[in-house]
Amino acid sequence: MQTLFEIMQNSETLSRYVNDEKVLAKSIQWHLSELLNTRRGSIVHLPDYGIPDILEVYLTMPESIQKFNEEIIQTIEKYEPRIKKASIQNIEYHQSTSVVSFDLCIVTYTNHPIKFETSFDQGCQVSLEVRSNSDEE
Repeated sequence: MQTLFEIMQNSETLSRYVNDEKVLAKSIQWHLSELLNTRRGSIVHLPDYGIPDILEVYLTMPESIQKFNEEIIQTIEKYEPRIKKASIQNIEYHQSTSVVSFDLCIVTYTNHPIKFETSFDQGCQVSLEVRSNSDEE
């Protein structure tokens, strides 16, 4: 396996890593997980990085969900430059388990669509799983 420095020195290898859609999807998935699991205001030098406290959303459901979705999209579009477009679909609130789930649909800068199955659990932790890489939008 090559070191990061060796990869960056070899433009052909770097191009292969940058243009590999699976690698791109995994990298975006990791960053979105970090972004959505960070509460806004918790990083001093980036006060708007992350999302608002989901507990406030739970307390005012279902009225608050639309505003929360808009804030998620704005945050993603600001802090994930590899995403050209993001949308949220199929929102569900499972009252018995207090889980909010939805499909996070993105289009990368390479015009590659990716759909993440996204959920907020009772502990306000976000999980994202690649659901499909189809052209369904």
